[in-house]
Amino acid sequence: MIRVMDVPLDIQKMIEKYFNESECADAKAFIRNYLSQNHPILIQSSRAVIYLSDGDLDKMKRLASYEIDPRDLIVMGDEKAGNPKDYFRTPFEY
Repeated sequence: MIRVMDVPLDIQKMIEKYFNESECADAKAFIRNYLSQNHPILIQSSRAVIYLSDGDLDKMKRLASYEIDPRDLIVMGDEKAGNPKDYFRTPFEY
């Protein structure tokens, strides 16, 4: 299981940047839980979900639902970001 300190710092910082103060703690808790599934691709998927959510907590939760394959989320985010074939492997800059 990924502990709080194991959530990559770039992901924590992007949550703080994308979400308003009142939703920030909920967004961090949600991502921490999402990462607790302990699959390596979920770090990349977390970056994509945060990016695709545009700071909307409900949208982030919908995107990260089990109904959407994490690989599809990564490709969707990559296309939106205009980073062909990076697939959110590169940490966010903060």
